[in-house]
Amino acid sequence: MNLDFHYYGTYCAARIAEFSHEQAEKIAWAAQTVDECTEDYLNAAKIPAANQIITCETNTEIFKDNIYDLSSFNSETLLKLRKIWMPFHFLPGNLDNHLNIKDPVLMNKRNYPDLQCICTHNSTMVSKIISDTINKFASANPLSDKILYLTGIRMHVLADTFAHEFFAGTPSYFINDVGNSGFKIHKKDTSLSDYVSTPAGVSNYSAFCLGHGRLGHLPDDGSMSYEYHPHWSMEGYHVIRCNAEIFAQAFYEMIDALKCIKSHASFEPADTYLDGENALFQELKNPIKWDNLKDILKSKTGDEACRAWCQYMKKMDFPDLQNYYKKQVSPTAINDFLDAARAHQDMVCAELQAADIPAI
Repeated sequence: MNLDFHYYGTYCAARIAEFSHEQAEKIAWAAQTVDECTEDYLNAAKIPAANQIITCETNTEIFKDNIYDLSSFNSETLLKLRKIWMPFHFLPGNLDNHLNIKDPVLMNKRNYPDLQCICTHNSTMVSKIISDTINKFASANPLSDKILYLTGIRMHVLADTFAHEFFAGTPSYFINDVGNSGFKIHKKDTSLSDYVSTPAGVSNYSAFCLGHGRLGHLPDDGSMSYEYHPHWSMEGYHVIRCNAEIFAQAFYEMIDALKCIKSHASFEPADTYLDGENALFQELKNPIKWDNLKDILKSKTGDEACRAWCQYMKKMDFPDLQNYYKKQVSPTAINDFLDAARAHQDMVCAELQAADIPAI
């Protein structure tokens, strides 16, 4: 997902969940800042290295390190990548191996921890981070910006579990490759070669096989639909992805999670938000103008999608939301965001370490 969903979409979800404009703006700013908080961003903001929590990397930043063979769990570069991409963009969701993967290549000592880190929506880890946010929100007195920023960070992570499902935030050809697996884009004059390019001679654990890098930004584009057989599936598990529908499911789940956070209620994620009989769908169908929302989610990514969200906000009678890149952000806001990001990263890494996941 991109700026259109993480910033404007998260703001709308927070307002629908009855957060104030000011609170929703801070939640949305933090959600988008997860994709902006690179080493270059923090250096430009003059944040000391010791205080930095990097939540994203540019390709230039990724490829400046030794990224051609990251097969060793002792690699400092691998540790750095996993501490960024797993907690913030590909939340591990297969710790119990519920995907029932039996491929002997993946069940060996080197690959099994990667298999456990495949991202899935509505995983136990999703429930844990939202429940933790509910508890922190309930105990906050007064409500601080740090809590709102933590809420925004976790809305980004939750949304990405839908867009990035079945990929992992670690370099692995065995998990993340799609090139020879019946891949098909449901769009005229578009092929896989338009999205990926990998140099010869790289290992099965190079950074070229990190996350959904083999698909470029295809999983984050709401206008795209595609299908493939995941490399990790021995039994020909067939994935069909209609991003607009997936993003709609994520949008409803964000609203549900935010409602629970605000009211201190328990969160129980569902796969039935778009079911006409679902209680939340029935409650929100008319207020959120469902037909308009579907059109937005089908918009091409980029400026067109951002404009569509802004038009949607007007129909919802929400105040204008300042352009993300024109906001004047104070050093205090950045440091509060980093504190929230550190709290999130520490929690996720502790959970993974408890599950004996190496290099985290």
